[in-house]
Amino acid sequence: MHLQVTCRARGLASVLVALPLIASGCTLELTFNPSPRATSSPTASPSPSSIALAEHCPGTDRTLGKPAGPAIDERSENWAGYVAYDTTAEVSCVEGSWVQPAITCALGGREDVAIWVGIDGVTSRTAGIDAAGSLVQIGTQAGCDAGQPGGFAWYQVLPEDPLSVRITTVTIAPGDRIRAMVGFADGAFTLQLADLTSGGTFSIVRSVSDAPRQTAEWIVEAPMIGCPDDCAIAPLPRFPQVTFSDAYMSTGAQRGAIDDDNWANGTTEMVRDGTVRASVSGLSVDGTSFNVTWRHR
Repeated sequence: MHLQVTCRARGLASVLVALPLIASGCTLELTFNPSPRATSSPTASPSPSSIALAEHCPGTDRTLGKPAGPAIDERSENWAGYVAYDTTAEVSCVEGSWVQPAITCALGGREDVAIWVGIDGVTSRTAGIDAAGSLVQIGTQAGCDAGQPGGFAWYQVLPEDPLSVRITTVTIAPGDRIRAMVGFADGAFTLQLADLTSGGTFSIVRSVSDAPRQTAEWIVEAPMIGCPDDCAIAPLPRFPQVTFSDAYMSTGAQRGAIDDDNWANGTTEMVRDGTVRASVSGLSVDGTSFNVTWRHR
């Protein structure tokens, strides 16, 4: 998806990551990977690896207590959340937690909301970021089919996976506390997800050729449905406020919160056809949590 966006003061656009040096009045061309989903059930997951679920992203905050890094805010057609990026170091890990929402379905039709953490998927020429060619993400989804709610865990490694891969070894229910992580080491990504309520875990190792590893994301998304033949953004089912917590990112030995002073960060509010679909709060004092609130389907 290619969008031309106009940034405003503290602004980051439709599907964007923005430069800390940008103040106002500029036009950026940005690309967000649209994370396609299948019209029917996603592909069943292969057998997970035997790697033990990591406790946290590696590294320590070597600059604890320093002022937060640059921040900007913008809009996306189908993403709501935070993006952090560092043009001087490669992202080696992203992690976050949330509670699987209990959604309210409309009377009929298809509605979906996906919640995930990931690495890459965003491009900004002005910021010197070109990471839309790959996207490594893992999370959960809640959806309605003909008014009936359901939910599952999934992951996707783009461009290798044209559709998301359903994780069949972990059963997700509303109210379950989820923790997810994407890490990179020794030339490969490890994607991990744990349902801390049920005790179910999933871990798999995947490779992506030449992944730039420039951005980290914590996102609530209106996913693409009808793919690969007729992709469209799904309407959002009504969901209670989703709170991301324990949100950290690592670049090498530096592990920090979303607003760590070693990198820049930005919010993206979901606005489509002139209507706010999901809004994003500011960060907590420690920079590791925020809320995404449903506004419109």
